[in-house]
Amino acid sequence: MLAYVLLASAISGALAKICDDYQDRGLSLAPILVFFLSIIYGLLLGLLSAYTTLASLFLALVFANALSQKIDGVHIIALCSFCLVVLNMGLFSFDPWIFSLLLFCAILDEINLRIFRPLNFLFENRLCVPIGATIASFLLADVIFLASIIAFDILYKITDHMILRHLQSKSIKK
Repeated sequence: MLAYVLLASAISGALAKICDDYQDRGLSLAPILVFFLSIIYGLLLGLLSAYTTLASLFLALVFANALSQKIDGVHIIALCSFCLVVLNMGLFSFDPWIFSLLLFCAILDEINLRIFRPLNFLFENRLCVPIGATIASFLLADVIFLASIIAFDILYKITDHMILRHLQSKSIKK
């Protein structure tokens, strides 16, 4: 089961980054492709919420992104597919305490506080959610929270690096 969680989380991270860069950096892809990629990553996160204990994590991320007004464009499509899965299949489990912890961490990541210089590294590198996932994994004695967020983040960052290299090589050729 953990292998499927890692795979779905990693694919979701990569697809989310592609959709981000299509919208924010003008990554040149066919709009219909981005439409389907956003549906796929929303469905994967919805399925992870419906069939694993990760509902608290992904709902916290959705709420934090909504509160910070970062759900727009193609991410609305992903949100709709996520909601369709969750509304049709329900949640495997939902822990309000874990949700609260992860929501707090996700909001800290989204607002990017810079109030205490020694903690700037945490906020600049968006490490609050991984720290919250580590705490959740420890409290529940279940590595799934930490494994999922690490898989998501690693592929998100690898995809970011690949897209940056692609965009830089295109600008050099011009």
